[in-house]
Amino acid sequence: MAKLVMSTDGGEAWRAYAKRAARYAAQLRALGLPWDHPERTRARGAYKRGIVQAKRDQRKHDAARRIIRALKDMKTKKALAAA
Repeated sequence: MAKLVMSTDGGEAWRAYAKRAARYAAQLRALGLPWDHPERTRARGAYKRGIVQAKRDQRKHDAARRIIRALKDMKTKKALAAA
């Protein structure tokens, strides 16, 4: 189970998505599109969504690591108590 959790990306894919969305938003801004243009609004939304999802995945990843660490510590304590 530890290998499965350690192999997850912890939000890296969403960070890359947000980075692409930010680049796209910058390109739209450079084209001179107004702030309330639908495509710029969509790009801003994509950037925000990417950041939120990356943070959510990172929290899940951290929680799983804490649970695994706690389970390992419990097993170690039981082994020491039995010895």
